[in-house]
This record gives sequence, C-alpha cells and structure tokens, in this order.
Amino acid sequence: MPLWLADRSWHGMNARSNKRALAAGLELRPLSDTLADTLQWELDREDAGPHGAGLTDSDERELLTALT
Repeated sequence: MPLWLADRSWHGMNARSNKRALAAGLELRPLSDTLADTLQWELDREDAGPHGAGLTDSDERELLTALT
C-alpha cells in the first residue's frame, strides 16, 4: 500500500532528487532486498504485529472485490 499523505504540503516529497545522496556515497539497492530485510526486521521484533497501519486481510479482500 503506498504512502498516503493527505497534507498538500508533503505532495512533492517523492519528487525530490537523490543526486546529493548519491554524490555523498549512498548506494541504491534492489527494492526486493529492502522489502525482505524490512519484513525480517519486523518479524524479529519483540512487539511484532499490527502497529495501526495498513489494511486487515478482510478489508483488503473487500477492496479488491470492489475494484474488480
């Protein structure tokens, strides 16, 4: 689920350039690696589980049904 920002002052957030970060030595990595590592980090946390964000499985199914 994409990041949803209702506050219009944040709408340009994803349009920012990464040129300065790359020039400073930042190395990009595959999104699949980031997602896998983030999931593993979440599963390893003592308080893993829902943190009040995202959709429940039933809400997701209902939304997908409505969209098809």
